[in-house]
Amino acid sequence: MFKFEDLVDLSAKYMELQKGKWDNSSWMDFLLNMQKVGYDINAQFQSQLSAYFDSVKDFYKILAATRGVESVMDKIKDEVVNFVKQKNGVWSHSDWEEFLASLNNRGLELTDETVSYLGGLLEAVKSVYGLSVTKEDSGKSGE
Repeated sequence: MFKFEDLVDLSAKYMELQKGKWDNSSWMDFLLNMQKVGYDINAQFQSQLSAYFDSVKDFYKILAATRGVESVMDKIKDEVVNFVKQKNGVWSHSDWEEFLASLNNRGLELTDETVSYLGGLLEAVKSVYGLSVTKEDSGKSGE
């Protein structure tokens, strides 16, 4: 079965390993490895995963100057995943503002630039989450 959390975790590990930078060859290797563990890498899946990766890459770049970028990325990744799941991929502007406030309350100081990239990241995660909902039984084969 396609697991939203597993996909985000695999992606985050790849991002950390690549330090937010990759070329086409390493991207194709990542996709092949995902296929080996059972993900069906069709055109729609690849396109939405690519958009997600582009958003995370931008977000990673602005956090790179932060000490302990991996720790910050892990915290934000977990918060984003929980938010998207809790809201079933649909939220209002007030939900967004509450989400930002909750991050600040957890000690994550967000600049305007970070908030902008975080918005893009959230939308990209939502599209990947949408794949997991619509392809619940067919996104990962062999299970």
